[in-house]
Amino acid sequence: MLGLVMVFVGFQQSVFDYLLGFLAISIALGILIQIGVTFSALVLRYKKVNSLFGVLDTLLRFIGGAYVPVQTFPFVLQILALLLPNTFGIDLLRVHFLHTTPILASYVKTTWLAISLEWLILLSEFLFFSFIARLCVRAGEKAGMKEGFYHL
Repeated sequence: MLGLVMVFVGFQQSVFDYLLGFLAISIALGILIQIGVTFSALVLRYKKVNSLFGVLDTLLRFIGGAYVPVQTFPFVLQILALLLPNTFGIDLLRVHFLHTTPILASYVKTTWLAISLEWLILLSEFLFFSFIARLCVRAGEKAGMKEGFYHL
């Protein structure tokens, strides 16, 4: 979808913009992978968490800003979107590829500070979800060993 938008808007970005955009989306994908690892470990531990997948998928895609920019949401949904892990990855991709205004620009005084905060939050979320995934995998391994099916 982003490639189609870029065809219509034009490829006016610098190499630095491309690098930052791809880095932002790579970190966001890393966060989503860590969430996937966490859910996989939870499946080993608790067996039935499939209903959570549909809810999480909807939240991460729609409210995270994949289809519509978060700035167009009502205030309550904007706050919810700021809590989701992929929101800042998607927003930073738009900022660097399409030169849009960052989400946090309405909350802080300068665009530079908003972009810096978004990068800081994105990297912090990556570290946080990596830690959570590691804990869940350990718990899943222990449960698997107790029940006799050690798949990890």
